[in-house]
Amino acid sequence: MRFFLLYLFYGIVALALQGTFFASFPYPSVRFDFMLMAIITLAFTEPTKYALPIVILLGALTDAVSVAPFGMSILSYSALYAAMRAIISQISFHAGIGRFFWAALMSFGDKCISGFLLLLWTHKVSVFTAWLAGALPQALCDALLALFFIPFLKWYGKLSLEKLRRSRALVMK
Repeated sequence: MRFFLLYLFYGIVALALQGTFFASFPYPSVRFDFMLMAIITLAFTEPTKYALPIVILLGALTDAVSVAPFGMSILSYSALYAAMRAIISQISFHAGIGRFFWAALMSFGDKCISGFLLLLWTHKVSVFTAWLAGALPQALCDALLALFFIPFLKWYGKLSLEKLRRSRALVMK
């Protein structure tokens, strides 16, 4: 329950930051995707029984504040999570270059899946091509963010009240 609540709080804060302070940073069409960082971290570090409900919850939170059709983020995040869990035993994610590569690949995959879902809902190829136009810069931005942000999320997922309350002072005997 602690883990679920931590990521629920993270999702709310991440969406608030994405919608306000980081809405057009570093560039209006390329932004920091904090929700995707959580999905990537969950895919590589947590067992499915803990991570999948959180992936669905984060997708629902994203869909609730998005102008895109409801369900697009849930489907996209779930598909990315399932794909990464299917190949997890074959890849290296802990090294910096591996984290960069897989975060870029997942970000690009998220754009492709979301663009395809928009194509299905709107029946307009122009929406799909416009959506994919920013996929490569977005993937590079997310990959750079992953280098620094995923270690923070690993630490955050293990956070507990005991760790926050314990004294940091050195005890001498």
